Amino acid sequence: MYYERTFSLSKNINIAVPIAVGGGHTYYDRRVLDPGGVTSFPYEEQFYLYVEPAARVEIKTQ
Repeated sequence: MYYERTFSLSKNINIAVPIAVGGGHTYYDRRVLDPGGVTSFPYEEQFYLYVEPAARVEIKTQ
């Protein structure tokens, strides 16, 4: 999901605040990713949440 909100402080200055949110499920198997077995994470299912907030200032010049 992606959402962006823009605020106008004046006619020349805007602030945009976007945010991206997501999630999912994956399966890690160290035996496939690292045949030598030197990695430290085990093989198992992993659920994850992805959140990326940001802010952007826009200044209009004339």
